[in-house]
This record gives sequence, structure tokens and C-alpha cells, in this order.
Amino acid sequence: MRESQTIDSELSAAAIQVAGTNYSDITALSLNATLDTNDVLAFVKEISSDGNVNTVNVIMPLFPVLYVTNPEPLRLLLEPILQYLTSGRWTLPYVIHDIGSAYPNATGHDDGVAEYYTLLNKYASYLPSKSLNIALQLSTNDATGLLTNETNLAIKAAVGLKAFASLASETYSNYSTIGDTHATQIYTDDGLGTDADKTHFVLNCPDNDES
Repeated sequence: MRESQTIDSELSAAAIQVAGTNYSDITALSLNATLDTNDVLAFVKEISSDGNVNTVNVIMPLFPVLYVTNPEPLRLLLEPILQYLTSGRWTLPYVIHDIGSAYPNATGHDDGVAEYYTLLNKYASYLPSKSLNIALQLSTNDATGLLTNETNLAIKAAVGLKAFASLASETYSNYSTIGDTHATQIYTDDGLGTDADKTHFVLNCPDNDES
């Protein structure tokens, strides 16, 4: 509870500095909605043997340590086992030993750049000329259907350009500049993505009466 209150306080303070109390309220609600919709599970690897997942007789010795330090992971570790047993796929009369023969491996390519660089480069190269003149596309506001020039997508494109520039270092440093320029056009200078008074972002940019 104390950690949750600390996160709420720090997030609210940061949001108020950015755009006042109204933004702070929306940010706090968004955080709660995001975290509350996640079905969190925990998985532990059996080491020094064959790497089984959530081995029951390995979780058992964890009980004293976790019970004293933080009991919540105990529930998160047992939940996947109970879900599997409830599914009916385990047909033997005794409790299952583990829920997987090999814990998922994630080795090499620590930052993901080398593995997906070509793919990310392909999609990043689409953004400089297309992110302020957007054809019919869906965004998070997909209830509205296909729309052109959605502010939502324009903002994401500016962030995407900055992110790829960070991955690519000096090779695509111009993407960082383009991202900054687009962000400025969307909000600061031209205000393409805001209402006339810059009190809120609009659905389409440039702003029109229907936004």
C-alpha cells in the first residue's frame, strides 16, 4: 500500500507540473486502469537441473522466504499451476510436477537493435513524409473508423522517430530532428493538433470544427 501511495503521489506531482490538476486526475485514472487490466502471473526457473517452469517442489522451499519478505509472489507463482490444473488438461490423479519442460530463453541481442534493426528501419523510414499527412488509418480511437490526419497518430509518429534515432545513433540522427520539428508543429508553434487556445489536443490535425 505504501509503495502504491508513493507512486500515486509522484505521478500526480509530475503531471501537475506538466499541465495542472485536470491532467493529473486523468493520468492517475489512466495508470489505475492500465495496471488493473493486467493479469499478472509469476514464473520461476528450476536451475541446476533441466530448467522446468514453476516446479511445485521448488516453489515449496520458497514459501518461508517470500512469506517473510513479500507474500504476494506466492499467489502469482501458484496461479499458473492452478489455472492449468483447472483446465482439465492434466489427467493424472496426483498434482503436476511443473508446467513446462524448459523455461523460456532470452539470450543475446540485449537491446534488441541488432535483431530487429532492418525491420524497424523499414517502418521508421515511412514516418518522415507520412506522419503529418496521414492517409486513412486506424488508431487507438478505432471506434471512429478510418480517419485521415489523426493527431493521435501524428504524436506517436514523432515519438517513434525520436526513438528510432536513439537506437540508430548517428546514422539516422536527422530522424531526431524531424521528430522534434513535427512535435513543434503539432503543439508548440503551429498547433496543428490542438484547439485554437491550446487547451487540448483535437481528433484531427489541422484542427477543424468537428474535432
